[in-house]
Amino acid sequence: MSNDLRPRLARILRSRAALACAAVLLVMASVRGAAGQNPSTATLRGRVTDEMGSPLAGAQISVVHGPTGAQVRGLSDAEGLYQLTGMRPGGPYTVRVSRLGYATAARSDVALRLGEVLVLNFRLAVSATTLEEITVQAQVDTRFSTS
Repeated sequence: MSNDLRPRLARILRSRAALACAAVLLVMASVRGAAGQNPSTATLRGRVTDEMGSPLAGAQISVVHGPTGAQVRGLSDAEGLYQLTGMRPGGPYTVRVSRLGYATAARSDVALRLGEVLVLNFRLAVSATTLEEITVQAQVDTRFSTS
């Protein structure tokens, strides 16, 4: 083999080795991504906002499975986002979202499919909450006087 063919052959072999490594890494990444998913359950997620579209943090999400009465609960984060994972496929589910100062919103007959990520967004309307009067009574106990 001539001297000028050796560097050329070395470059070709290096490029093929790099291509083979890239292919192996791509296959490993796709297998890892598939292993991270749980195809035996479903996920419910969405966003809770007020009437103006602003996110509502701390909204309570309650999901009830009709046939069994099993319940899953969660809270929306600072961006109004919530996510409930590991949900049993099927239904029907009833999803309720509530927050103090807002009317409760609900959706019934929600069905989840195997491996599905169902997005349910909720917009809550402002609702006045009437609080009952509280009466506080106190008596002085002289046994614990500081004077």
